[in-house]
Amino acid sequence: MGSQPERVPVYVRDMGSTRSLWSQHGQRLIAGPAAASPRLLQMIGTFERALRGTPPPAALALQTRIRAVRAKQDLWHLRADIYALVKHTYDKWEAQIRIDELDDLFDSSRPRAPFAP
Repeated sequence: MGSQPERVPVYVRDMGSTRSLWSQHGQRLIAGPAAASPRLLQMIGTFERALRGTPPPAALALQTRIRAVRAKQDLWHLRADIYALVKHTYDKWEAQIRIDELDDLFDSSRPRAPFAP
């Protein structure tokens, strides 16, 4: 009449007898904003503010990339995308003003030319 479902063996892992993947006890699995320096967090906030007034879908996509950075050099490379979005939303003058504000965050002794992505 009715057939019983096939029994599938279940594997139970004994966590007490398994060696850790990490050499140090308490090592973090994920690095996130808490692992970033206060200076990098300040820079991320400034980069997010540079997106003010831009269309939400494009701004959210770029904001996600900004929040994913782990070093200030990563932020440096996002400047071109911010410039393009602000220029498209406003004009090249507003975009240049915002890029100048972002450039001030980076240590540079060289004089800067107008931004040209």
